[in-house]
Amino acid sequence: MDAVIECSVHGVITEQNVEQLHTRLRGWREFEEVPTTVHEICMRSFPFEGVPSSEIRLLQYLEPKPESESEWIVQQHGAPQRGPGTEKLRAMVRGITESSCKGDAVAFFSAMGFSIQFSCLKKGLVFTCVEGGMPLTVKVVQINKLEDDTNLATAVPLSPGNWVVEAIARATTETYAAACARLGAFADRPALASLVTLTKPHLPPGRPPPVV
Repeated sequence: MDAVIECSVHGVITEQNVEQLHTRLRGWREFEEVPTTVHEICMRSFPFEGVPSSEIRLLQYLEPKPESESEWIVQQHGAPQRGPGTEKLRAMVRGITESSCKGDAVAFFSAMGFSIQFSCLKKGLVFTCVEGGMPLTVKVVQINKLEDDTNLATAVPLSPGNWVVEAIARATTETYAAACARLGAFADRPALASLVTLTKPHLPPGRPPPVV
């Protein structure tokens, strides 16, 4: 089990501008790109005999091809950082605990008292680079809701014509402020800012990223 600090900014781009964004990201030589398809399931447990509720995300990477088709990434997201000085940070900061699970992860966590809150399929491109000495990941994906939480064939666009853009930098307690500043500088690049506005996301628990 690994624990990291994740800093992120999000935005929404219309479908007709997606290819232009791809072209501009490719124009910055430092970026490498790979296609991505991820099945994501959000599950939540409910309070029971003094034990508080808990939320997890199950991620199954279908593309790039995973080493094992039965392996899931299990993530538990901490609450966004709050407190003095936080409002000055250009990105959201939160802790993430990550581990892996093989086999039928949904059945396992259902037996542990978790129930599915939502399920989605994210498909698009992931761009990675080292920005100012710091690894940076930019995801440009379309989010598809699943009519059947475990049947990928039932995927339909959550918001037709809109794609989500997410820029992420993982950091430590010593480097998260610098990571937020780096994300802010990235979001302010004129070639990027003219297509999409990247800001702190505001996500209520148990809901997929907002698409407007």
